[in-house]
Amino acid sequence: MAVTGCTSGTGKIFARVCAQKGAKLVLLNRDSLRATEALREISEVSQAAGAPEPLGIPCDLTSFKSVREAGAKLQAELREVGLDVLCNNAGIMGFGDKATEDGCDIQMQTNHLSHFLLTYLCMPLLDKAASLRGESRVVNHSSSARVMDGPEFTNKLQEKYLQKNGGNLGGNSDKIMQGANFVRYQQSKLANVVFTYALHKRLQDCGSKVKALVAHPGVAPTQLSVGTMSAGGASDLERIPAWATKLFFKLKYQTEEDGTVGILRNSCDPAAESGDFFGPLGRGGATGAFDPSEFKGPVGLLKIFKRVAARPAAVLGICVRCRLTVAAQSVFWFLASALHVNHYLAIFFMAIGLQGKVDGRRNWLVEYDVQDTNFWDVYAISLHWSLTQFTPATNNIGATNSIERLFAICVVLVALALFSSFLSSITNAVTALRAVRLDYASQEAQIRQFFNERNLPASLLAQVKAFMRLRSSAIRRVLEQDVKLLAELPDALKKKPLGSLRE
Repeated sequence: MAVTGCTSGTGKIFARVCAQKGAKLVLLNRDSLRATEALREISEVSQAAGAPEPLGIPCDLTSFKSVREAGAKLQAELREVGLDVLCNNAGIMGFGDKATEDGCDIQMQTNHLSHFLLTYLCMPLLDKAASLRGESRVVNHSSSARVMDGPEFTNKLQEKYLQKNGGNLGGNSDKIMQGANFVRYQQSKLANVVFTYALHKRLQDCGSKVKALVAHPGVAPTQLSVGTMSAGGASDLERIPAWATKLFFKLKYQTEEDGTVGILRNSCDPAAESGDFFGPLGRGGATGAFDPSEFKGPVGLLKIFKRVAARPAAVLGICVRCRLTVAAQSVFWFLASALHVNHYLAIFFMAIGLQGKVDGRRNWLVEYDVQDTNFWDVYAISLHWSLTQFTPATNNIGATNSIERLFAICVVLVALALFSSFLSSITNAVTALRAVRLDYASQEAQIRQFFNERNLPASLLAQVKAFMRLRSSAIRRVLEQDVKLLAELPDALKKKPLGSLRE
């Protein structure tokens, strides 16, 4: 298994998990101290698991020359055994309008073009592995940012971003997830998806046993999310401490481990099929398949291959029971997040209480005569105070000076923001669940009317309903548009009196 960008984040977690499972790994990283350290760490994991020693190959994705050299080394190392999985994981985000040595935009070349070239160079190795062991896989890593809102974004891939126009693609922006920097990022992540489905179509057409799959990590506190935007000049983020950014991502979205599920599943799950798009659905580790959609643009890439794999009760690839699970998880994670936030607020309130007089007024520790109480009692009092700011409950402890009052106001604002987020997530979950049920009921009514109008046997209707229940209980990916249930009936049912439907 070869993986790019594994010095941190999802790539490193991917390498560590695969090493624990006994895989022989090839780590493709830009030559650096971090790459050396990552190779050492993964080597230790491999040794502990009894797995083969990992191999490190320098691969700078901002240089086509470096990618070609890495491809040649892979050929030399793996010519006899082939390559089972190529995981194109590496990426950068939010960088300025800068050209690489090859003249391309630095984000597009790093995130897509170099991975495109690497895949081409590795295709003989992937074919070799498929012939020896039945299959091999190319796994690309896209992003939820592939589709973004805003007047500057378009959800069609544009040719100019793929050409040698680096440094002339809109200039720089210092806003997070806005402006030209993120238009270029969005286009590179959209290119990952388009490439995957075009590759999938071509491989299927020629009968290849190589699979093409794509994943996304959701929003996770990886080096890409926290560090890369700052390096690229997103000044809004630079004003937020890294620890606070990571805490925000963990509380509102998911962990790095959750974000790695997509590429791990697409690389290792025997049930994964070519063309699959997989990734996190939100907090708590919930995952599902995604609608690939039909990304068309002036670049002339192949029309995305459509596969009939939907079911009536599917929304974002998860069933009704999964929606209930996600809703329950939302409640749990809100409560856990609120407690986590209140812990830090209590610590801050304690710290404020340790200060001297402000504006001639004593601090709350002195005012309420608890300055000599032990640490845990003071912490409990502070936590109780913090929690009461989030609820209608009362507390004998209150702010006594201007700094404490200002902090209390900030706490109330944080509470309002958390509750707003919580109510929004619950509303969305309930709305989605209602839509699932209405869609299922509508399709069931239509199929019943369909059978009645044609006087088809009741026994056949019962079989079709049983098929509907079976399909709605499984987690499957969905198409870009609703597919009529009859299009998915097994051949055995299609050969029955339903043949008259084609007249």
